[in-house]
Amino acid sequence: CLSHLPRGRERGPGHVEASRMKLEVFPDSRVTSATLTDLPLAGRCLITAIESNGFVRGPKANDQLRAGDIVVALIDHESRDECVALFKNL
Repeated sequence: CLSHLPRGRERGPGHVEASRMKLEVFPDSRVTSATLTDLPLAGRCLITAIESNGFVRGPKANDQLRAGDIVVALIDHESRDECVALFKNL
């Protein structure tokens, strides 16, 4: 699920430590069941790019991830395990 993107610890708004991660969306993962707006990511995970069908683009609130998509995200360090679990199979 985690990629070879150099993961760094960033200081986000309010000096929150975040990890930069590249995540693959697996079949039947929770993130495929709703739009980005409806996923429990707010304040914990900021998706900054989506690679789908060989194209990379910025995310939109009404995007729904599909199996095989790759996302680049900034994830709050304290919420990392919970957020990464959303991308794995149920």
